[in-house]
Amino acid sequence: MKNLHLIDFDGTLSNKDSSKFFFKTCLGIKFYYYYYVYSFGLILKYFLRVETEFEIKKKRYSLLAKKSNKKKLQYLIQNSDKFVEKIIRPKARLFLSNKKKHEDEIIIVSAGLSIFLEKWAEKNSLDLLTNEVKINNSNELEFLYTYDCNNSGKVKRINNHVNIKAFDKIYAYGDSDGDFEMFAVADDTFYKPFN
Repeated sequence: MKNLHLIDFDGTLSNKDSSKFFFKTCLGIKFYYYYYVYSFGLILKYFLRVETEFEIKKKRYSLLAKKSNKKKLQYLIQNSDKFVEKIIRPKARLFLSNKKKHEDEIIIVSAGLSIFLEKWAEKNSLDLLTNEVKINNSNELEFLYTYDCNNSGKVKRINNHVNIKAFDKIYAYGDSDGDFEMFAVADDTFYKPFN
């Protein structure tokens, strides 16, 4: 029997939002200023429907990257797998280990940022679908996709990556409304399963 597990990362496998965790680690107390106070105008644009949630996300995270110390941010990215391990829920770690023994296919489907998650996924031999970004010379983030890997974007990325009809059973795991459309393609769904 061939099973597919589609698993959200932030809040499901982890006990923290990975992008916020890395930028908080890099910026310290300044994170709160840039993320909330400095970005207030961006948040207002979202609520006024002037810009999409994804546009706001791109600008907000690009700002945080630009305000980060370049060397410290590069250090965090180069050692991201070790930092990610610190925020993985114990039950999630055990679950992943068991599923890999059964040779089930596991895909991490995250609205987080690739620069923080890809080393951990690679080290654990897990497929990763996420917001793919790179950092340019000005320390700004460049998003490589035109849509967010969240909501319908998760389903789009899954369908571009794998033929879901090739699996006998599909399981989806998540913790927010951003996962509900991914739940719709699964046979069984699990909400906040590792809390």
